[in-house]
Amino acid sequence: MEEDIKVDMQIDIEHHRYPYAIVWTALPCITCCLPCIGHTGICKSDGTIYDFVGMGPMHCGELAFGSPLKYLVLDHANYSPDEWDDAIFKANKKF
Repeated sequence: MEEDIKVDMQIDIEHHRYPYAIVWTALPCITCCLPCIGHTGICKSDGTIYDFVGMGPMHCGELAFGSPLKYLVLDHANYSPDEWDDAIFKANKKF
């Protein structure tokens, strides 16, 4: 009998690890005038942050404009960690 054990990492704010989450940070000068405007990234199953800055390089492990100020953990119950990470990898490759 095979057990299906699902191990989820925990949010680690100190080390900027947000598994299965979308993260948000403020944009300098803009967010203070328009609080709903900011910069987002998406995180792999291990919590690594990926974000894009226009036509510039893709950032890995951090947001381009500072540390995450907010995060939202997404529903990932129907995906294995490999499926989740593969989807992020494919999006990174495409964009």
